[in-house]
Amino acid sequence: MKGFLKIIHILKGQLLASFCEVRVWIGYAIGIMVALKGEYVFRQYAGERVFQMFEPYIMNFQTVGNVTLMLLGFVIVISDAPFINQRSALTLYRTSRGQWFWAMTLYITVHSVMYFVISVAASAIFNIGQAYAANLWSRPMDNLARFQSTEALVKWNLASPGELLVTEYSPYRALFFTLLLIWLYSLILAELLFLLNARFNKAAGTIAAAAVHAIGYILMFDGITFIGKNLSLYYHGLFSNHVSGSISIVTSVCYLLLVLCILLFTGPALLSRADFSVLAGEKSG
Repeated sequence: MKGFLKIIHILKGQLLASFCEVRVWIGYAIGIMVALKGEYVFRQYAGERVFQMFEPYIMNFQTVGNVTLMLLGFVIVISDAPFINQRSALTLYRTSRGQWFWAMTLYITVHSVMYFVISVAASAIFNIGQAYAANLWSRPMDNLARFQSTEALVKWNLASPGELLVTEYSPYRALFFTLLLIWLYSLILAELLFLLNARFNKAAGTIAAAAVHAIGYILMFDGITFIGKNLSLYYHGLFSNHVSGSISIVTSVCYLLLVLCILLFTGPALLSRADFSVLAGEKSG
C-alpha cells in the first residue's frame, strides 16, 4: 500500500508540473484543432441537415492525415519522455525505478485518456447547435455510408465508411470502438517512446515510434500479404478497418493488448539499465 501511495504521489507531481509546460498545451490544442476541422468539414457536407453529435469525430479517423495529426498532438504532449529533469531526478532518488516506471506509465495513460476525451468533447460542443444526442445515425451519414458521393469525396474529402457501419453499429458503439482502438495504439507508441528514450537517449524512442507508425502504414498498402497487414499495429488501431468485417475487433484488441503488455513487463528491466543522471543532464543542458 505504501508503494502504491508513493506511485500516486509521483504521478500527481508529474501531472501538475506538466500543465505548466507550453508543449503540453500545444499538443492538446492540436488534438482539439483536428477534431474541430473534422467537425467543420462534416457540417459543410451536411448543410442545413441535422446530424448525430459524434458522427464528425468518427469520420475524422477515416483519413490517414487526420489520424496522423491526432497522434502527433498526443506525442507532443508526452514528447518530454522519460520525464527526467532536475526536479524529478530528486524524486527518483527517493524511490525505486520500478515505482518510477509505473508512475510514469500511469502519467502517460492519464494524459492519453484526457487527450482523446477533450478532443471528443470539443467536437461535440462545437456542433451542439446542429446536432442531436440520440443514438441514431442521421440521414447525411446514412447516405454517405450507403452511397459513395463523388461530391463528398472531391469537395470535402469524405469517403464512404461502408454500409456496415450504419447497419451493424450504433453511433455510440462506433465511437467507443474508435476511441478504444486508437487509444490502445497511442499507448503502445507512447510506451515505446518512453522506454527507448529512457534506455538509450531522447531521440531513440521518438525515432522508433515514428518508424512503427510508418511501417504500419506501409503494411496496409494493397498488395501486402494478409499476414503482413495483420502485423501492422496501425491497421489494428483503426476502427474503419473493422467495419467491413475483414478483421474482428476482438482480435485487434487482443493483439494490441498483447504488445502493450510485453512493453509493460519489459519496462522495469529496461529502466534498470538507464543512466538517469545523463538524461537529467541533457534536460538541464
